[in-house]
Amino acid sequence: MLFRSEWYRSSDQEPVLAEASERFKLLSRGRYTGLELSDEERPSIRAKSSGGALLTPAALSEGTRDQLYLALRLATLERHAVVGNALPIAVDDIFMTFDERRTEAALRVLDGMADRFQVIVFTHHEHVIRSAVKELPEGRCHVHQLPGQGDGRHVVP
Repeated sequence: MLFRSEWYRSSDQEPVLAEASERFKLLSRGRYTGLELSDEERPSIRAKSSGGALLTPAALSEGTRDQLYLALRLATLERHAVVGNALPIAVDDIFMTFDERRTEAALRVLDGMADRFQVIVFTHHEHVIRSAVKELPEGRCHVHQLPGQGDGRHVVP
């Protein structure tokens, strides 16, 4: 009989890790080639740099760590969708620690999911809106000013 954690590892962990690795590679624009689990008694995640080094999340910059966690979140949502449990994706200012090029990469990743998920990105940063309008195909980005919120806006890829 498998314990709950062993069952998760055998049924969900590998597909989620594989999907998260691909997303992390895209989000980091190739600076990291994927994710691996450590083989310690209590496994933890490691980011594999393009040079082959394995880094703990603590060793990454704040922005790269945020991209790693976003990759894991999106991969988990994909895994749930495979079995018919697609959930909307709503995020609020997730690009605060991303540079412009990684923001654009993340917008493309989210756009790639928008045919299967409702994706809503809230932001009050004008550069995110400009990047979304520039990077996403025509008709894929809808910008709405929220009433009474000054510059508060959200972007829907």
